[in-house]
Amino acid sequence: TFMIGEDIPQFNCWCAWPYANDAISTANAPPNTNLDGKPYGLCTAAVVAADAAWVNTFAFKSRHPGGVQFAFVDGSVHFISQSIDLPTYRALATITGGEVVKVP
Repeated sequence: TFMIGEDIPQFNCWCAWPYANDAISTANAPPNTNLDGKPYGLCTAAVVAADAAWVNTFAFKSRHPGGVQFAFVDGSVHFISQSIDLPTYRALATITGGEVVKVP
């Protein structure tokens, strides 16, 4: 199960690691969604006002080509490809489903 994932603050107005209530991302959208910052990626007042842009701003992102690093609750760290099957990716984000997923 994921514990911590990467994000790029300039693309996520709610990515502020020092505050417990401001470090927010979701596995609902694939990793690196809207990495180019268009039309909602850059953190501006317009992005904050356009709440409908959540899928673009809340997805985990990294500057690593092809995916994102995640720390798991077992203490391991794994690179997750941005082409991961979405149901598998979502299963890695929750313990409530009881799914067993093999991670390389």
